[in-house]
Amino acid sequence: LAPPEPPLPRMAGSVGGSGDGSGGGRRGAPYELEIWQESDGQGNIRCKACNKMCDGVHETTKEHEKRMEQFLWQLGAEEQEYPEPHQDWLAYVPDASYGKGRFLKCLMCKKWVQDWESFDTRDYVGNHGDRGPANQKDHAKKLRNLEEYVVDCLAEKQLWHPRTGGVGSDAAGARAGVGVSAGAALLR
Repeated sequence: LAPPEPPLPRMAGSVGGSGDGSGGGRRGAPYELEIWQESDGQGNIRCKACNKMCDGVHETTKEHEKRMEQFLWQLGAEEQEYPEPHQDWLAYVPDASYGKGRFLKCLMCKKWVQDWESFDTRDYVGNHGDRGPANQKDHAKKLRNLEEYVVDCLAEKQLWHPRTGGVGSDAAGARAGVGVSAGAALLR
């Protein structure tokens, strides 16, 4: 006779689990934790994305779904290729306080973009995007004087998005409704 198998991890507040892979142990076979799960050492399984116990209900919530998407994306964030934003003043920049990966930042305003979720900024006219009614007041003022900022923005942007000929300053300036200085052309 073989020795008995070690106890299986279980969902918080339950015995044995559901067997459906939602967080509880599978009867008859050792349960392998998902990449987003961890054992707490007492037989319970914790969701690493949400820092909550897997109880069969938590895993079905919209909040869990949202956090899982971010968690899984961040696992591959270091290898993630970030497209160069179409606006000369935007760049994907790392910030350790936000976690792994790079985040969209307005180089003119020195602020993080929080109203845009797509990698493609072509149609972005929000707080820090192309000229539009949703622009933040300070950003709109700086866009009116883009010539004063564009050389510095492009120099900083070059650190995070070395030019490959994909995005041109003239196009971004035209979309923003401003002229681009000769200095910006030198950095292309």
